[in-house]
Amino acid sequence: MSTVVMGKYQEQTVRCRACGDTRRTYAEKQSDVALGTSMVADVATGKVDVAMLVSADSDLCAAIHTIRGLDQERGTKTRVITARPLSIAGARGFHWLWPRIWQIMPV
Repeated sequence: MSTVVMGKYQEQTVRCRACGDTRRTYAEKQSDVALGTSMVADVATGKVDVAMLVSADSDLCAAIHTIRGLDQERGTKTRVITARPLSIAGARGFHWLWPRIWQIMPV
C-alpha cells in the first residue's frame, strides 16, 4: 500500500522593490506537515514497516526522528528510505536518465 500526500499552493502577490511592479506567484503550503504527519501516523498504527520519503525538505527530519522514537519505545525497526531529487534544472535534456536522477539514501 502506498499513500501519496499532495500539497497545495497559495497565491501570493510580490512587489518588486526596484520598480514597484507586482506579479502573482504561488507558495507551497502545509505539504511538509501533511507528509510528516501521515508518515508518523502510518508507522504508529502499524500500517507500514518501510517508508519512503522523496523530498529535499530538511523539515521532514522531525518526522523521521519521531519514527525512530516510536521504534525505540516499541522495540521495532521501521525502514525509512529517503530520496532527494536532484535539481530539475540540472537534469534538463536528460529525460532519458529520469530513473537515475534520484539520490537514494537509507536512513
